[in-house]
Amino acid sequence: MINISFLVPCRNSENTIVGALDALLAISIEGDEIILIDSSRDSTPQIIRKYMAEKPELIKYIKCKNDEALMAKRLIGLKNASNQYVYFFDSDDLANQKQFLSIRETLSSNKPDILFFNAIEVSEHSSLRIILFEGKEDGWLAKETVLSYCFSNLKIGPLWLKIFKKDLYDINSCPADLLTFSCGEDYFLTLSILKKAKTFFYSKKSPYKYIHRKGSGFRKISVQRMLDCLWSVETSLAIAKELGRPDLANKYLDANGFCLMYGAILYCYSTSVSYRDFKKNRHIYLDSKAFAITKSKKLFKHSSAKIRLLALALKIGLYNLPHKFAKKAMESINSF
Repeated sequence: MINISFLVPCRNSENTIVGALDALLAISIEGDEIILIDSSRDSTPQIIRKYMAEKPELIKYIKCKNDEALMAKRLIGLKNASNQYVYFFDSDDLANQKQFLSIRETLSSNKPDILFFNAIEVSEHSSLRIILFEGKEDGWLAKETVLSYCFSNLKIGPLWLKIFKKDLYDINSCPADLLTFSCGEDYFLTLSILKKAKTFFYSKKSPYKYIHRKGSGFRKISVQRMLDCLWSVETSLAIAKELGRPDLANKYLDANGFCLMYGAILYCYSTSVSYRDFKKNRHIYLDSKAFAITKSKKLFKHSSAKIRLLALALKIGLYNLPHKFAKKAMESINSF
């Protein structure tokens, strides 16, 4: 059976790390390793050390700076992984032991560069199956299929939906700016490993349990997260250009550009727009089907918003990716 390096970024995870470690121990075999990259200020380190005392050959602990961003932690994990295959596991999530055993058997039998699979999203009142490739059965995927899906659906971004060979990502090539990111870095890593990967396998199993907790997602509004959203748009366009595939960039903008653009706009107002106001107008910010900026002109009068919009529109133009999104952005700028 193929061994895996489980990489677990942690930050103030004292309330969830026990569940995550118990889940990881249940799915680990001899030769695996669990690497915890931690920047906690609570009792997380003490909890981890108790587990290390019982499983010193399996669990490794790396202490990093208190303000270390998620992307930097992911790179630290990759640098310290000794197995060929790596799997990022969040410090507040769980796993299904039986389903993961099946995934490991699939990985060992086929040895793809990347193994994709589904997951279960569990919230306070319900659970939902996250199906990565709708209508696909277990089996090999063409690179064209994976690229097309990746650029048209952000759902492929989370790193807990894939096990991959660590050599697919050149750690030394990471842009310096990205080291400060804690949002959108998983999508960037996914795009980066897809460029080099040649073989892809998909399993319909759902070994991972993503626990959707109160306070996650858009409730955590910050300047950095909004900057990350805008950067994700620009990076995706740059990678599409690098691949020589403007059609993929257009797919990305069709599916995600509008939504992420509202994130960039919200960044401009993150110091003055309250969460209550954001929640009240989230249909404006998150509607990816219609460019509804003009419905909320009173929120978007400052020049900073116009500058950000113009910057992205120009970026699209510089990449020679003519698209209705650029046209709509320019129209909205001119309508102020």
